[in-house]
Amino acid sequence: MEATMQGLEKQKEVMTKQMELEQEEFNETLENMIMTVGGFSSNDNIDKYMDYAKMVDDIEIKLAECQETARMYN
Repeated sequence: MEATMQGLEKQKEVMTKQMELEQEEFNETLENMIMTVGGFSSNDNIDKYMDYAKMVDDIEIKLAECQETARMYN
């Protein structure tokens, strides 16, 4: 019984550490998204509209991924 409890406690520690690392990665991703979206207004060269459209598509994908990740933590 004691060995089982120790094993479960060890698994809990490992899972907790993994969740903390994933949360840190998620926070970094959110910070990057904030900077990307915040700096988007500086894209004012009409000749680069195709590049900007690609950026918007990439941002939409990343935002959808962030929503899915946020659901996992809530």
